[in-house]
Amino acid sequence: MFDIISGAHKLPQRLDPSRLTAIHGHLFGGHLFDAGQLRTTPLAKLQHVGFAARTNFTAPERIQPELASIFDGLRQADGLKGLSRLEFAEAAADVFGRCNQAHPFTEGNGRTQQTFIRLLAKDAGHPISFDAVTRDRMYQVSSDFSHGKPEGMRELFDELTCPVRSQQLAQAHGFLKSVQAQTGLNLDEATLSTCVPGRSYAGGKVLSCGTDTCIFYKLPQIHVANLADIPGGRAAFGADVAPFVSSRSPLQTAHHEIDLAERAAGRGNRAGAIAKLLTAHAGSALAAPLAEAATQRIKAAKALDRALVLQR
Repeated sequence: MFDIISGAHKLPQRLDPSRLTAIHGHLFGGHLFDAGQLRTTPLAKLQHVGFAARTNFTAPERIQPELASIFDGLRQADGLKGLSRLEFAEAAADVFGRCNQAHPFTEGNGRTQQTFIRLLAKDAGHPISFDAVTRDRMYQVSSDFSHGKPEGMRELFDELTCPVRSQQLAQAHGFLKSVQAQTGLNLDEATLSTCVPGRSYAGGKVLSCGTDTCIFYKLPQIHVANLADIPGGRAAFGADVAPFVSSRSPLQTAHHEIDLAERAAGRGNRAGAIAKLLTAHAGSALAAPLAEAATQRIKAAKALDRALVLQR
């Protein structure tokens, strides 16, 4: 996968289904007899023993037309380049969900789709990683998308592209993976996610509290919350977490303001919008978090703006 993302392994330049089949062929060429070939037999899956929903993937005769439709849309959208983070997250989630529903290969669809989306995200200026997404969560959002409920997939991509929440998720995943043996926890059979701002949570039991976050669970759900949202603050392992409503930390709020400013500014004007936002909040309580967030975001915004100017 790394040689594809890094560009060491060259793929077809045209954004069409041949890129997807080339990725599959490269990843599984020495392992699957039909590597790089589209599926010719029907395929269905009971997503997980805990889920009742059965997913019937796209019929073989409909795979090519569906992939053609997906890639036609991507070409019309210039490979999702020039989009704000919020716009990219929603569009990429829908592309991923549609590719998953097509399930164009007999095996290896997950790794192929993730590699393709990571490459798409890198080229669009919104790098993404699926390393901290548990198997159970991916099964859940994929199943929901196939049954007409795209919200979970879109929330996942919003989380994975958010600088603060993606880092919280990665850190929590790394910690939980390191303590699986001691706790008996099977991380892949849990749904790990960071708390969505504005959403109510019923509470649970503390797994770990850090400087800024708290990991709590009510299996199979494991959540990462801002410590400031936890009633009573820091607590020991096994302590009860009372119900609460998730909020944004100051840094999350700063990134959210940048998200809104970038989306309102439109293509080619992202960096200027961030600069105006910094000026508007100079001397306010949000000034310091905005300055911290802008350090990371304005460089990427300038790169996107320059790329669009060169295309004109």
